[in-house]
Order: sequence, then C-alpha cells, then structure tokens
Amino acid sequence: MVMAVLFFCFQLYLDFSAYSQIAIGTAQIFGFKLSSNFNKPYLATSFKDFWSRWHITLTSWFRDYLYIPLGGNRKGKVRTYINILIVFTVSGLWHGASWNFVIWGFLNGLFLAVFDKIFHLKPNNVITKIVCCLFVVGLWGLSLIFFRAETFGDAITVWGNLGFSNVEMLYSYGLNSMEFKFTIWLLVGLMAIELMLKNHQDKIETFFFNRFFPLRWAIYIAIVLSTIYLGIYGIGSDNTFIYFQF
Repeated sequence: MVMAVLFFCFQLYLDFSAYSQIAIGTAQIFGFKLSSNFNKPYLATSFKDFWSRWHITLTSWFRDYLYIPLGGNRKGKVRTYINILIVFTVSGLWHGASWNFVIWGFLNGLFLAVFDKIFHLKPNNVITKIVCCLFVVGLWGLSLIFFRAETFGDAITVWGNLGFSNVEMLYSYGLNSMEFKFTIWLLVGLMAIELMLKNHQDKIETFFFNRFFPLRWAIYIAIVLSTIYLGIYGIGSDNTFIYFQF
C-alpha cells in the first residue's frame, strides 16, 4: 500500500505539472508569459519550502487574499498558527465539499504549523536535507490518502493497511513485474534530473538550447516516440488530467 501512495504522489505531481507546462508553453507561442506553477516541490526540505514550490499560483492567491487579511504572522504566534490552519482548511474546501478534502487541508496546515513554526525544520547540511526532504514528502503522501480516497471510510482503510507487503497486488491493476521496475527507474531518473536542474539549470538550458542542436532534436523525437509507445489508448482508457475535476 505504501507503493500505491508513492505512485499517487508522483501521478498527481506529473499530471498537474505537465498540464501546467502545456498551458505555459501554449501561451508562449502566442506571446503570453504565464507564471510558473511548480518548482521541484519534491526536493523541498520544509513544509514552507514545499508550499512555495507546489501549485504556486493558488498558494500565492490564498496568501495574498486570505492569510494576510487574517493578520498573517503579525498578531502573535498563536494567531499565526490559527491563520495557517484556517487557510489550509479553506484550501481543502476549495478542492471540493468533502470532509476528506477538509482533513487533507487541515493536515497540511498542521504540518506547516507544527514542524516549521514550532520545531523549526531548517536543515543545514546534506544529510539533514535528505532526511527532511524524505520526511516532508512522506507526510505529504500520507495526507494525499484523504485527497484521493472517495470516502472517509476508504481513507481509513488505506491508512490501516499501510505497509510494504503484497507489492505484487499492484500487478493486478495493470502493471507487470518488468513495468513496475521500469516505472521505479523512471521516477529515480526524474528526481535525478530535477536535482541537476536545481543546481545547474541555467547552464543546462544554455547548453541545450544554444549549443547542441542535434542532441536537442534527438531528445524531442525521443519524447514524441516514447509518448506514443507508452501511452494508453482506446475505449475505456481514462486519460483526462486529474485536476480537471477541480
């Protein structure tokens, strides 16, 4: 069940960030520059850092039009914690009129208030950064159980069955052993690329777009071919973006 939660973390991120990038790219074709909506959120080392990287446009809106008008952090620590919980609970309601979304929002507000504001989650070396990153993404993934589950009862069932046993059950949902391993390596590759971009994005972009034309087009063609090959098509295949329902 832990693997299912991990896969949904990446499914949601890749789904949402991909169609955000499609919108940004399409707008640029017509001469419009849209705000970036994601900035490598799964490399965040604190919950404040995470929410400065995830769904940036919506987070900024809630900050400017709800958190700051409520008083922000200007009225003492207790009021700051309350304001954080209010904002995140409302953000849960924004996603849908369901107790699951309310709990999801409240949990993320609680994580931010407790671990960032009270315990001051601020790593200062490579080891603590890795530990904090895994901790942040782990708790985020656990909160997504309420985001994904259809009912509160379903969410509690998932929580009650968390563990690393019965990984082979995933195969009954369409993945075979080879595809499962291939997916894991793709996710590892994704995080490695994001880590390189975090540290050397300007250099990589300069090299990619200005200095090596054949490599650039080889990658373009490889992306198109892999999309065709790995895509799921036909009747009964639900390929709609997850966030289209919000």
